Amino acid sequence: MEQKEQKALLSDFLYIDRERIASFYAQIFGGDLLSIEKEVSDIQKRGSGVSGGIPQIVDAKAESINQIEEAKKEIINPHDVKVRDVIAKFLELAETGRTPIRIYEGSLIFMDNHLLKIMLETISIAGKFPMLVDSNLSKKEKQEFKKILEIMNKLLKVMPFLPAFLLRTKETNVVGTIKEEFLSEPISSFYLKHGGKWLKDVLVIGIEENTTEEELPETHLYGALKELLPAMSSMVFPPDSIKIVPIAIFRRVGIIDI
Repeated sequence: MEQKEQKALLSDFLYIDRERIASFYAQIFGGDLLSIEKEVSDIQKRGSGVSGGIPQIVDAKAESINQIEEAKKEIINPHDVKVRDVIAKFLELAETGRTPIRIYEGSLIFMDNHLLKIMLETISIAGKFPMLVDSNLSKKEKQEFKKILEIMNKLLKVMPFLPAFLLRTKETNVVGTIKEEFLSEPISSFYLKHGGKWLKDVLVIGIEENTTEEELPETHLYGALKELLPAMSSMVFPPDSIKIVPIAIFRRVGIIDI
């Protein structure tokens, strides 16, 4: 029987949230996948016979067949099999439009705590920031923004910010925070290799964040946070960005025969 040709889509995963992937896989398929077992059988035939009869007239041959079957079991580490299967299911769900699961494609850049520190220190030394120089902010608003920069500088010294990504699509900006341990390589290596340029043709699949329009309570502490947090968010993420919890960030490499 002729075996059907199969094709596989190769992906270069820049980021995989393996904890969430394992959780979703268990929910979809009824358990986690630890290993794959594959049995391969090899059948060999060995024959022995005796010849007899009248020479030049007939040659009769009796043959006995000894059949030997060798079985081999392979245990395969599933590795990205779970990732592939979960993403396939997520793509099916995303097509329905009745779920917060989203997939976007565009140009991507990463940002981490070290970059924010360098940026803020540079601002404090140079005393310049686009929002303070090339904007229509009033003098009072600029003074308030300077205070926010000072507070952020102090916060960064005692509280690390989670690494983040920004994906620029044709229609919008998509942002989110990531866990550095699930990156394929340190963010600093992306800076060095690409010099701050965008990575092209990157796909992000994840769950859209849903928030309410309700504001924080009008107490002394929450009132201060209400002013500080939006400003901090707008410095890292462009306003009106779509915020998602990323499950995987990857690039398509190509399709191969398997």
